[in-house]
Amino acid sequence: MAKYARTEGTITHLWVAERRGRILWTREGKAGAKGRIQSHEHATDEAAAVTLATMIAAKERDGYALVDTVSGVSSPFRLPLAAGGRGRNTSGGLDPSELHRRLATRLTPTEACTVRDIAGVVGEIAATPCTWRLARLEFFSEEDGSRVHFGVGYVDRVTSNPDDADHDEFAVLVELPPHTRSDLEDEVILDIFADELRLSPTALAARFARALDQLEVFRTLADATARSVTVRAQGDG
Repeated sequence: MAKYARTEGTITHLWVAERRGRILWTREGKAGAKGRIQSHEHATDEAAAVTLATMIAAKERDGYALVDTVSGVSSPFRLPLAAGGRGRNTSGGLDPSELHRRLATRLTPTEACTVRDIAGVVGEIAATPCTWRLARLEFFSEEDGSRVHFGVGYVDRVTSNPDDADHDEFAVLVELPPHTRSDLEDEVILDIFADELRLSPTALAARFARALDQLEVFRTLADATARSVTVRAQGDG
């Protein structure tokens, strides 16, 4: 279940989506009105889930922002009390600082943790509902394979100009044993502003995981056991 909103002047438009097995329900209209409710039946649960992800991506491209993760089509058709500000993500999730703390707790101290394990934890944390909007996921490796870096970035709102938003970021630095190759420098960067990826956090994290699996350098280093893992927030030395 998810509720999205887009404000134009003084009018807020809402779109709610709720999947019940093979049936996908949507409700759309002006906040405070009845809204139009529709149902879409699919052959399988998986097909309904794919359609839901596609519809969410389309709405986000149209400027809708997630404001609620618990409302269904039968819930009151209005903004949550905490919602406000055009494009601002005020869903009932965790604060970025709490996600940073959870990530640090999960990854340190290292216990036979591989690069693939760390990538999985980063993806899981990135997909966790947050009061801010997941805006960036990145991975890069140094040419000798001695270190890889994961980055996670959030913004407090989605606007046409990213400089108008406040940013919160944290990074994961992974030290690895020496490698015999010296051509392991590569990267994956997904940025909702640069790439116009108006995807939900779950969809963005899933796309990031697929991109990593397709990267030859990541596959080469994926099973390497980390010598140390450091989680840093924005501004840390």
